[in-house]
Amino acid sequence: MTHDSKLCRRPRALAVLVAVGVSLPGCAMTETTTTVRAQPQPFVQRLRLERPDLVPISGAWHQEALALVGQLAFSRACRTETIRRTKQVQVTDTHPNRRYATGAYITGAALSVLGLALVANAQGKNEHVTCGSGDEAPRAGNTCDSEAGAWRTLGFTTLGAGLGAILGGAIVQTRKSVVTSKDLPTQEEVLLAPEALSCGSPATLKDSTVAATLSSGGKWFGAVDSQGTVRIDLRGSSAERGTIAKLTFEAVAPGAAPLVAVGTPVGEVVLQPAHAESHVPAVARNGK
Repeated sequence: MTHDSKLCRRPRALAVLVAVGVSLPGCAMTETTTTVRAQPQPFVQRLRLERPDLVPISGAWHQEALALVGQLAFSRACRTETIRRTKQVQVTDTHPNRRYATGAYITGAALSVLGLALVANAQGKNEHVTCGSGDEAPRAGNTCDSEAGAWRTLGFTTLGAGLGAILGGAIVQTRKSVVTSKDLPTQEEVLLAPEALSCGSPATLKDSTVAATLSSGGKWFGAVDSQGTVRIDLRGSSAERGTIAKLTFEAVAPGAAPLVAVGTPVGEVVLQPAHAESHVPAVARNGK
């Protein structure tokens, strides 16, 4: 056995180039794309007061013997508020990188052909086994091989790398996409109509209840009709001249909420003697 391996250097250098070639399709095997999808939700419209200090409803009251009669009306202190909400969903799609698969097929085919050519090239080469490098004596750990063996080893290695690249491309291409989604904070846009309008219709007050709380003690009630009229019978009360009756909502029909709530004031009346003529004007009313 000699130690002249000059003939083996060229195939070994080519082996390094082949290894580099295997890594050329070096883009990632998978790609990830992230998109944000907007899903408009049904818009919501509602009435709201122009200012928090305004009163949405008022009452005009008069006394008829031992009864208080009032006409309730909504004030023009509201605006239409439109709320548009958009739900946002972040969608992440992780899918096979088609460029990687294509590159792996091309590289694998090229390496396979090259590997076969290298194996074929080993035919007729020197089968004399050499060890070491140059004029140096062989040392422990030196690789010993013939020129023909080196070409065959390189050919089979290259062929294996080519087949492996083709298999890797096939595996990548058959992978299934993985799609995940995550809810993002909902966007909200509030639009306010430019002009003020009435806060409601008297018909929505039907079946609401108004209470008259007397300063002399006691509370009396009356139901609101579809015209917004309410009558409170005070018979049985100990009301005297100058007794103050404070009028507030005791119960509110669903159609009048949320602008009108239990406890909303709708007027104040100073009672007159019971024998007074009908339609005695109320001394005071809420006019905010």
